[in-house]
Amino acid sequence: MNCYAKSYITLAGLYPYTPFYSAVNSLYWPVNPPDFEPKPSAIVDGFFGGCNVIDAVLASTLDCLYNTTCLNNFIDYFPNLNQLDSTWSNGLQFSSRLRVSVDKLLTELFLEQWSSSVNYSQYFVACAPTTCTYTGINHINISYTITLLLGLYGGLVILLLLAA
Repeated sequence: MNCYAKSYITLAGLYPYTPFYSAVNSLYWPVNPPDFEPKPSAIVDGFFGGCNVIDAVLASTLDCLYNTTCLNNFIDYFPNLNQLDSTWSNGLQFSSRLRVSVDKLLTELFLEQWSSSVNYSQYFVACAPTTCTYTGINHINISYTITLLLGLYGGLVILLLLAA
């Protein structure tokens, strides 16, 4: 792994190292990277890690959140998750957006389908207002009136001069 490249991302994984070992290697990384390529004991599907967090998040697809097997791997590595009052049996509701990066989802505003059908009569029946009022903004004021009258006067003067 080399962070001197423009943007480097790699698959996110769970590594079986002690906190001390991880802290010592992380302290001097990436200046002195480990002399071996660490092997993860489990891969977190659809998640990436890298030198820049934003690059890794934007490249991620979050597929693990839709896979119960992947979610159950977290319980093996983080036993305190068993204390949560939640069922992981279903994962998230299935989405047709699997294998789509967060960057693309952000570009599409996390929308799968845009529905723009508007029915004002149903809206009016559903709301059932007792009164209906509206506010109109009147753009005519004293400066507009004076400008209009001066313009009409100037136009009339020019017409009379041309006619004479």
